[in-house]
Amino acid sequence: MHAATHSAEDGHNAGSQVEIHTKPCTNNLHGALFEFVRNDVFDARNYYRPQPLSKDILQRNQFGFVLSGPVLIPKVYNGRDRTFWMVNYEAQREKQEVAQRASVIPVPFRSGNFTAITTPLRDPLGGTFPGNIIPQSRLDFISQNYLAYHPPPTDPGPGANLAGVETQINDTNQLFVRGDHNIDDNDRLFGRVALFSYEFPTISLDYYTPLASHLTASNAVISETHMFSPTVLNDFKIGFNRNYILRKGLRTNTDVDPESIGLKGVRSVDPETLQ
Repeated sequence: MHAATHSAEDGHNAGSQVEIHTKPCTNNLHGALFEFVRNDVFDARNYYRPQPLSKDILQRNQFGFVLSGPVLIPKVYNGRDRTFWMVNYEAQREKQEVAQRASVIPVPFRSGNFTAITTPLRDPLGGTFPGNIIPQSRLDFISQNYLAYHPPPTDPGPGANLAGVETQINDTNQLFVRGDHNIDDNDRLFGRVALFSYEFPTISLDYYTPLASHLTASNAVISETHMFSPTVLNDFKIGFNRNYILRKGLRTNTDVDPESIGLKGVRSVDPETLQ
């Protein structure tokens, strides 16, 4: 791990840089499998979720394999001591449901009834509203249309009145492919490709505003090492790195139009991202 100021070869981002080395291959075929499991079946009950409430759900599987060896093509090519390959795949499948609470607009407030508030409710046109009740004729039709997209409370009270379960999905896939070739005693060639994808949608208590996130990353490098003498060598590398992140809501790429609830001059599609 590199911290503080980095040299040019270690990148330009602030903070620490993590450097990962993959093992070079050998003449023998090697492999490994792994599986890691967490499941709410094996977990104790959350102290704050007594029966008859259901237990918090956590289902996680992390699994993968690595396989490496020499390049062998019968009757065509024998890569022992010269050409090698390595493949590694890792993945995670996780679903988690956690009990949560949130605050939404109480039912009486939606119709203009604020009698639960003891402080006099000021009228923007002057004075206060008698009994802290806003007349129906003064309620804005846009806000009334918006409330159709706002979840109703499950419990009474002005705060922490929405109880439910937040669902989180964390699915990842990661693939490494590496190749090594000994050109001669003084030259070695190395190449690697890495691919990564991450899906992590979150379905919150406010079921009209879930967030779906998608991340993909790809990385590749080619390196050639030449030894001029026992004390002088040159390591030439060229690399490629690309990340793509997309975060979108429930109504992204749909025909939902903000003007349908009365909002004017609000673009439903960004002309640059088309979202």
